[in-house]
Amino acid sequence: MGKIFYIISSVYAISSCCFYSHFANLCKMNKIFKKNLLKNRVAVITGGGSGIGYSCAEQFLSLGSRVVIASRDEKKLLASIKSLKRSFGDGCNITHAQLDIRNENNVAKAVESIINDQDKIDILVNCGGGQFPSPALNMKKKGWDSVIDTNLTGTYNMCKEVLNQSMIQENNGVIVNVTAVVTNGFAGMAHTGAARAGVINLTKSMAIECAHLGIRINCVSPGIIWSDSAAKNYNDPALLSANAPIVPFKRLGTVDEVSSMITFLSSDAASYISGQNFTVDGCLELAGSLWEVPDHSSQKPFQGDTGPIYLHGKSPLSTMAQALDRNNRETKEKK
Repeated sequence: MGKIFYIISSVYAISSCCFYSHFANLCKMNKIFKKNLLKNRVAVITGGGSGIGYSCAEQFLSLGSRVVIASRDEKKLLASIKSLKRSFGDGCNITHAQLDIRNENNVAKAVESIINDQDKIDILVNCGGGQFPSPALNMKKKGWDSVIDTNLTGTYNMCKEVLNQSMIQENNGVIVNVTAVVTNGFAGMAHTGAARAGVINLTKSMAIECAHLGIRINCVSPGIIWSDSAAKNYNDPALLSANAPIVPFKRLGTVDEVSSMITFLSSDAASYISGQNFTVDGCLELAGSLWEVPDHSSQKPFQGDTGPIYLHGKSPLSTMAQALDRNNRETKEKK
């Protein structure tokens, strides 16, 4: 009997710690952002059932927003709503919409239904998307089309319908499109690189077209962000965490770090910001590509001296870092 009591007490203690840890995180959000910052704003979040989208739902609810999370997977949406209600109470303003962002007619009907229920849409966060790792030359057209349809066309479908059905009439609104760090290409996932780059350009174009309508449109490009759902999607948690040493911050980002930027851009504090792309990546964009190019001598120079050849397995960056470290030590020894 004593052992049973001990086990029950331990489980209760662990559950309480998890609850209070999560509650502390929610309180931390409120300390960063003004209380009721998004009060009575209606926010639609595609991909809101997990990862960055779910974190956005948490942030927005904590700041007084009415939230609609949307995706194809209704089972996941219902589970997420149950989880959010455990955190915020049964009375929190959270609902869901099952939709396929790739299907124009389906999106139009879903947006119409949301507006009928909520009267308006003030904020749209396009988090819905998906991709799979593959060299460009190995991709089938079906795989290419699927990623382009989801990540680029799906984002366009959502923007177009929310703008036409609500934001233009309200003469007000904010759209945040979640993309990826693709400035230097996206070797290994060229399909999503092309789609995400397209979304960044779409954002800039639509921001100008909608400037006179009181509407702001921005992008957030996350680097390598850890989430249980992301690890599950790639079927290997190590695939994500193994990239940490490549990031100048030497760690992966968190979903809360991304959703905090999205929250800021959705607020009046960002009232003079539109058509911009914000990276949240621990300096990854500046550090270069994740794709490892094998040692080779295939690229012949036209003419001239190419300088000393680096030893196999040593990158110019690591060699440069070693040289700087050596120079620093020599300077200190001279002093």
